[in-house]
Amino acid sequence: NFIPKLVYQMSVSENGTLEGFLEYSLSKFNTSDFEEGMRPNVTGIDVCRYPDFREPPGEDNKYDVTRMFWHILAARLAFVVVFE
Repeated sequence: NFIPKLVYQMSVSENGTLEGFLEYSLSKFNTSDFEEGMRPNVTGIDVCRYPDFREPPGEDNKYDVTRMFWHILAARLAFVVVFE
């Protein structure tokens, strides 16, 4: 999680801290989008959160990777190249 935290501090955070990082790093999934037979046997939960960088439900391209996903991937690759 080092690279996503670094990207967050440098490009997203207004004060350079990790405040808000958890909210930023969790994507949303609408539980009504589960395929039939895959839906968990739980009631009362409309949205679940999971660690990823995906578009939220309700967007035209829901669940596609976000631009931030690509920024973080590029930062990870740059890190490997620099430190190899």
